[in-house]
Amino acid sequence: MPGLRPDVQISKRFSENEKRPGAESGRFSWAKGDEMRIAVFADIHLGDSKRTPQRAALAWAVREIERCGADAAAVAGDLTACGSMYAAMRAKKLLRGVKVPLLTVPGNSDLRTPETAPVMERLWLTPEEGICVGGVRVLGVDTARGTIDERERARMEAIDASLPLILVSHQADTHVDADSRAYLADFLRRRNVLAWFTGHVHARVDTVFAGTRCLAPRALDPDKCGGGLPELLVLDTETGALESRVFDESLPCRWPWEKREALIESLGISLYSLKEDLAFCVENRVPHMEMRGVTEADAETRALLAAWRKNGGWTLSQHLTKLGWDAEKGCVSGVEKFRAVVRTALECGADMATVHPPEETVETMGVGSPAFSALADAMAEEMRPLARAGVRIVVEKLSERVGSASSNSTSVRASKPSRSPSAPYSAASTARAGRASSARSSAATKNLRTPTLPSTAPPSARPPAPAAAPRKAPAPYRRAPRCARAPVPPRRGRTRSRSA
Repeated sequence: MPGLRPDVQISKRFSENEKRPGAESGRFSWAKGDEMRIAVFADIHLGDSKRTPQRAALAWAVREIERCGADAAAVAGDLTACGSMYAAMRAKKLLRGVKVPLLTVPGNSDLRTPETAPVMERLWLTPEEGICVGGVRVLGVDTARGTIDERERARMEAIDASLPLILVSHQADTHVDADSRAYLADFLRRRNVLAWFTGHVHARVDTVFAGTRCLAPRALDPDKCGGGLPELLVLDTETGALESRVFDESLPCRWPWEKREALIESLGISLYSLKEDLAFCVENRVPHMEMRGVTEADAETRALLAAWRKNGGWTLSQHLTKLGWDAEKGCVSGVEKFRAVVRTALECGADMATVHPPEETVETMGVGSPAFSALADAMAEEMRPLARAGVRIVVEKLSERVGSASSNSTSVRASKPSRSPSAPYSAASTARAGRASSARSSAATKNLRTPTLPSTAPPSARPPAPAAAPRKAPAPYRRAPRCARAPVPPRRGRTRSRSA
């Protein structure tokens, strides 16, 4: 559309009696209200760290609310990642920059810390009576716990029915209990509700429930948004026109060339097709790569690795296989393959090794259980050669899979070291301490097939390619003590001379 910035998109207007997917009342017609523009975003998940993409996106949203000419603004929950008071205060400080009336509601992630959950509900459900702008009342509804209790219903019923409403909540009808869903359907049919804004799903939603248009913007969190870029939605209550304003400052194609060049040098890929992908890394000078459970390296593989090192390869990582617990035999399983993968990592000169905690249930991996002690001892013993060779060991998170018996709690309980100074020194305590310490090491970015990025700079304005830049001489390597109580510090050099 002429005159609009490229990051602004205007959706088609709702025409009267237009059929929408998911409509329960059969037809939807836009109930025209007084002229007012409201800007809404959700799911920012602000943490305690200061320099994060989430903070940059929130600061952008505050500026964008003023640029888009909104008369009011609302945040549909999940301002913090886990209910941290520090993150909440930082979010409040940033939101003070909003120059128009602002309404906020809590989300489920704001209530993840039991000690702060009651404070978060009172902090974010503001103002309780809503805000009135241009003859329209914007009302917040607390659905963060997946239900609407009697107190919340009484507050909603006490709101003056003479003005048209815009509802804002975190969870929509699809994520609340059946009784709350029935109440919401009845409330929407009894009241003149122009639109209902929600969040939680992190993706754009535009549907109908009980005859009311239900909208959800994509998450403002750049790490969680689905189906596109983080966005802020702007609704015109008079016409029903919807604008999508996207946060694209995080796209590398918008960065200066020097910043993009630094990003390229930090990217790497995983070698799922070993020789094919390894040849790709040699040809394209990929600085970091990860082998996936390779148990044997033949002459061709070693030659490719030598060529990759000669061509500027920096970090070679070997992803180790998993150890398991055989409940029937009462012993650790997968040891032989695990040992072969460790041996290959040493033969290939790996700089780093990554490993997942055993994929077992929380009950099986209880601290002090036979499975926990046996697996901890086995992992410590089999990874000891890596530590002695100065290879960094990084333990990756074991994510829960839908329908599986495993849980994220497994990796927490299996990797949390003992804080008792009187705990006996053993292979198990070595594994726990090593994992806790090595988890702080940084790993190269994985699973990116191509390290090149689009360029907007003209060829004449670009600096020389990274391949032509001289590299620093490697620093001497420090080796871990023979007891291998803790992994070695990160290396300072970029390259390393070794025989393939």
